[in-house]
Amino acid sequence: MCMQAVNEAGAGACSLAAQCTTPPSCPGVMSSVQVTSSSATSVHVSWVAPVDNGSPITAYHICVDERLPMIVDADSVDCVISDLHPETTYRSVLV
Repeated sequence: MCMQAVNEAGAGACSLAAQCTTPPSCPGVMSSVQVTSSSATSVHVSWVAPVDNGSPITAYHICVDERLPMIVDADSVDCVISDLHPETTYRSVLV
């Protein structure tokens, strides 16, 4: 990057080159999320890891209804959620 001042007479000389790196941002959106029952009281959840946008993903948080978030290691792309009630619909959200 080079900067220079400009006035009615024209542009001044360019500054010495400056370099800057923008900071990382939040990871991308989870994709290909699949949920299948593995028993009457558990489900298997899998996903494709999103782009990390410049900073390694450190964990996945899985929220199921009103429960506390389940924390899954960043190296995983699946998990089993257990202790569910049979014949119950749950809303699972990866955040």
